Amino acid sequence: MKPRSVDAYRGRGYAYESKGDHDHSIQDFTEVIRLEPKDAAAFHARGYAYEKKGDYTHAIQDLTDSIRLRPGYANSFLDRGVAYDHTGEHDRAIEDYTESIRLSPGNALVFYDRGAAYLGKRDYSSAILDFNEAIRLQPDHAKAFYNRGLAYEKSGDNQRALADYSQAIHLDPNFFEPLITRGRLYAEAGNFSDAIKDITESLRLGPGIAPQFYARAFSYAAIRDYDHALEDYSEGIRRNANSATGFDGRGLVYVAKGDFDRAIQDFNEATRLQPDAAEIFFDRGTAYEGKGDACQRQSEAWRNKC
Repeated sequence: MKPRSVDAYRGRGYAYESKGDHDHSIQDFTEVIRLEPKDAAAFHARGYAYEKKGDYTHAIQDLTDSIRLRPGYANSFLDRGVAYDHTGEHDRAIEDYTESIRLSPGNALVFYDRGAAYLGKRDYSSAILDFNEAIRLQPDHAKAFYNRGLAYEKSGDNQRALADYSQAIHLDPNFFEPLITRGRLYAEAGNFSDAIKDITESLRLGPGIAPQFYARAFSYAAIRDYDHALEDYSEGIRRNANSATGFDGRGLVYVAKGDFDRAIQDFNEATRLQPDAAEIFFDRGTAYEGKGDACQRQSEAWRNKC
């Protein structure tokens, strides 16, 4: 049934968007814009729907029109910044987030988003400052703690990273990403039992992506539980057969078990996927050495033929 007024289209458009029906929301706000082409709120609403749909080009166009018609509206800058971030244009995103903060300085979300943009640029000190402010404004912001942890980790401050990952998990026990990163830090510190616990819980909560299985496999291998390590590396490879990490890791487990032929097969695949990784050639050389093929071991080290 067709609405009879602009307000009816507008109301229905918002209702569709609240239900996640982006396509119908876009249709209704398109009609609002046709009837009232200077309606900044309609451009913002349609741009927001495009953004949520993943159509960032049209989102940026609509949000730019919204800003042109109503330059003092902070959320248009915020949402355009998000769209720019998704396209990898972090500098433009930061400009928009900064303007949104100028217009509305008390919004934790904008500081969080700008911090994430700085993180994407590898400007970790600026990212940490913005996440600090997001946490000050919203102390229960689990994602801000998680992303500040990432920035600390990238800066080499693993102790603060570990504390932030733990706080993120405390605030949101169903948040699987910090379980992965905390598990990785536990493994790097030699705390393999806690690493395995964290990664196992992340697998229960999360989508079960290959890096989760690789992370747990690494800890299993470190405590010489090679059977479980092989299971996890194999499952990770099954989920992503184009990652050299899985084949190299499984190859090392086969070396530890003395199964050098299978190890060499995995290292062959790893070098095919990542031919410039010197460490994989070294690992394959170790397998050849285990087989007693000293000449081939030397050739791996020097990248030449026997």
